[in-house]
Amino acid sequence: MAGRRLVFDSRGRAQLGGPWGELFEGDRKGSVAIRNPYGGVRQLDGFRPEMRDIVGWVDTDRGLLWLAATCCAAVAVLDLTVDEIVTSVDLAREPDSGLCHIRFAEAPDEALVCAYEHGVVVFEQDGRLRWSREHADLSLRLERIDAETVWLEHQLPHPRRRGIGMRLADGVEVPWPAAATRRRPPAEVRRVVLDGRLIATEAEFHRRLARELDFGPYYGANLSALWDRLTTDVAGPVELVWTAADHSRAAMGADAFDRIRDVLVHVAQDGLSRKRPDAFTVCFE
Repeated sequence: MAGRRLVFDSRGRAQLGGPWGELFEGDRKGSVAIRNPYGGVRQLDGFRPEMRDIVGWVDTDRGLLWLAATCCAAVAVLDLTVDEIVTSVDLAREPDSGLCHIRFAEAPDEALVCAYEHGVVVFEQDGRLRWSREHADLSLRLERIDAETVWLEHQLPHPRRRGIGMRLADGVEVPWPAAATRRRPPAEVRRVVLDGRLIATEAEFHRRLARELDFGPYYGANLSALWDRLTTDVAGPVELVWTAADHSRAAMGADAFDRIRDVLVHVAQDGLSRKRPDAFTVCFE
């Protein structure tokens, strides 16, 4: 499987790559649409999106598209070659809690893993469901995968254990290795780039960063909430690059920009002072 996570622009559109064109919200209720490179539009029915709350993964080689959204509480696998849903998996959630912290990752055996706050779902290479497991322990996030196991770590402090292991073959729970509580492999740096030419207001900054870092539907979109999320909720390491920062500063005003900059810089300094392995770094270009 040679897939990648979808990246949405300010209009809520995502480039699929290959011959598939771009994904956007369809005209009909309960659909998304695909515009191919030649201008043709196809409606993919059966998935009810709100594009600002959607996450996805695309495999251009196989023509498969995985989509999840807070309004659906499901993962829909779309076959782009025939415009049909291959699989739809309902995800457990508490009423009105939203659906956030969804992570996609490729397993060594080319399966696709989707982890969310109530459990984990594993798909075969052709998009069919391999297995799905829900958990009473909430706020799990995908931590790592080895050749045989999906490892999930508690996003919030847990009194008894750090995480859960699930066998890739069948989803049976396996013991969390004791060494994982003492020694963790170096994490891949998550690089987030904000284009300052597209950020003219403080509200637009919060909206874009919240999308990139999966802040979820209850993010307060203010500087206090920004500090809380970056210092407690976001798994690092994270490298934030704000390009064309001078353009944003001129558009939103020096005072507003400087307040945002000060928070970001202080978050980075806070991580360094605590010597956290998941340090946050920021660069203005």
